[in-house]
Amino acid sequence: MAQGQANAAKISLIKRGWHELPELMCTFGLMAVGTVAASVAGYKYITNGDLNHQYKFKYTVIRDTEVKNPGSPTLN
Repeated sequence: MAQGQANAAKISLIKRGWHELPELMCTFGLMAVGTVAASVAGYKYITNGDLNHQYKFKYTVIRDTEVKNPGSPTLN
């Protein structure tokens, strides 16, 4: 019985806060959603196993004589 009253008190507090301070309650809700989203993204990043992201290990040199499409502009 005490557990049910405690849950009812929490719900009534949330309802009261929603009616009296909706901006604050929305802020808390968005903060909770952002925390969950960041936690999921961090978990996926860590479990990926590839934490050392480097762009390139080797350079690729393409000379003007090796261009396959001569009509396209080249990056110099």
